[in-house]
Order: sequence, then C-alpha cells, then structure tokens
Amino acid sequence: MLSLKNPRKTLIFNQPFKSSDGNFSSGLFTGDGSVGVTVFGEPELDTLVISNSTLTFGGKNGVLPDAFDKVRQARKLALDNKLNDANKIAPDFFNAKNYKPETNSLMPLCFLRIKQNFLDIATDYKLALNMETSEISVNFEAGKTTYDRSVFVHRNSSTIFYELSKQGGESINCELALLLPNNDDISLESTKLEDGYFIVTAKDDQGDDFGAVAKIILNGGTLENKVNHYKIKGADKVLVLIKTFTKTQKEKAFQKIKEYFTTNKFV
Repeated sequence: MLSLKNPRKTLIFNQPFKSSDGNFSSGLFTGDGSVGVTVFGEPELDTLVISNSTLTFGGKNGVLPDAFDKVRQARKLALDNKLNDANKIAPDFFNAKNYKPETNSLMPLCFLRIKQNFLDIATDYKLALNMETSEISVNFEAGKTTYDRSVFVHRNSSTIFYELSKQGGESINCELALLLPNNDDISLESTKLEDGYFIVTAKDDQGDDFGAVAKIILNGGTLENKVNHYKIKGADKVLVLIKTFTKTQKEKAFQKIKEYFTTNKFV
C-alpha cells in the first residue's frame, strides 16, 4: 500500500525508529483522535504500539474545594492590573486546603509485534507517513523481494488496518503476537487465540475491563496457533484488523467486535 505519488505531502525516513527502556514516544504516529498507533522497530522485528485515549492509569482529583470567592478576588486584582497577585490566588488557596490532585497518565493498551526472518539482508528501507491519508508505510527489499507494511486507523469505526504484502518470489513468513504492556497497575491479564482471532484483556487500576481483538486474514499460506502467537507461512498478503475497548465488560466487547468483523467485508 506504500504510495509516494505526492512526496510533497509525505514524510519519508530512510531508517527505522527505535525504542528502548519503555520509551514509546520514539516512532511515527497515526490515529483518529481516539485510537492511536505508533510504529517503531526494524524489518526483522516491528512493533505497533496501540493506545486508546480513554485508557489512563493513576491520577487522583479528590473533592474540589469551593473557590468561588477566590475567583472574584482574582478577577478584581486582574482588573486593577495586579496580575502577579491575581496569579497567586488559586495556588495559595488550594495549598491552604491541602488540595493536591495527581495527573493521570496515558498508557499503551497493547502491542502488535511482527517477527520476520529473511534469507537476505533487508535493504532500501523507507518509513513514510502520508499526510493526506494518515497512513504509515514501511517498505524494504530482501533479496529479489520487496515487502510492504502499512497501517492506518479508520476514522468512522476506529478500526486499525494493518497489511503486510510483497512483490517478488519469496512468501511472507512471520510471527504475529498481540501483547499487553508490563504495568503494575493492570491485573487479571488474559490472552486467547482462536480461529484466526487474537484477544487480549485485562483490568485497569479502577477494576474496569479493557483490551483488544484482532482478526487475521490471509491471502494464501497457512496460519498456525502457537499458544501465545500466530505463525504465518507462505502467504502473499496478510491483513490484520484490530479494535480496542475500554470500560466495557470483556465478553460483551468481544461479541460486538466479532460481529463487526463478521458482518463487514474487508477483502
């Protein structure tokens, strides 16, 4: 799906982004405002970091003290051009009331990892972001075969579309794994593989279910369940559909997403 027909509207990088020490900000980003994907890694091991804007951890607001009189006081000082004094009103008031809220943190919901071995060294690597379509594409060559990996988030349904394709004699042979983050705030993690579906679920620090459901569709080749990942052999094209959920009972979420994948045609 890589298209560089209008390079003026495409960001192109000639080397991959790498991430380490749990820092997932080093990558190329795309999303629909609710569901986001960050791409980093190398041809042999690529990673998609999948996030949902409603999944947060930590944070504490408490009961907000009544500050109505302080607002009027700050407004009067501002009108009198005493801006420094006005800026101190709110912090001094909340400190006196011992009101110290803690900001919550956005965390990755899950990761899609792609492990792929090649007979030859990967060359001519390109990582591109189409600014018109928000599609991220990875393109490289290994021997006489060109490989493409593309991802975008459908705006109307917040569905992640991830496609692996190739041009040349070699087939696509890879392993796909959907993984939960290593986070002390999540509990009751579960991973399930069945009939080409990949389901990961957990509970956040408020006890609410969250997770993701992926469906793998092959053009040629075989799909083998390896307990914690799928192994793909001899494929010409691989399409992975992913939908996330938060604060929804996991059985209901899975049935709803599975029905969506079943009733819609994607190939």
